[in-house]
Amino acid sequence: MNWKEKLDRNMRKFLVGRYGVMDPLNRGLLLISVGLIFLSIIFPQRFLTTIALLILAVSYYRIFSKKISRRYKENQRYLDLIRPVQRFYHLQMKKIKERKEYRYVKCPECHKTTRVPKNRGKIVITCPNCHHKFEKTT
Repeated sequence: MNWKEKLDRNMRKFLVGRYGVMDPLNRGLLLISVGLIFLSIIFPQRFLTTIALLILAVSYYRIFSKKISRRYKENQRYLDLIRPVQRFYHLQMKKIKERKEYRYVKCPECHKTTRVPKNRGKIVITCPNCHHKFEKTT
């Protein structure tokens, strides 16, 4: 058995029972840390480097933690926090992609966004959420 196989076996043995997952929260922490390190290179400030290293340490702590259920709950809270931001971003990107074929209108009752075909003139739209009918020009 060469040294690489031995190192691999020992690493696997060490990680048994640990969280060991690069989940979205860990990826976010890593991205923030790398961003702060780049900022500290551009604007040499010691506190930026310190904060980046602390965030990196938290990320590694989460990876090597044996409290799997706690790490899972932390990740779920993070996902609940960023989900509205992601939803808004994806909707804006979809609007930009489909701007020539579709128009997005909001229901005056429930404020839900609905996609309707463009260049159809004045149409009656039925909201798929609350079934309220309203008129719009596309």
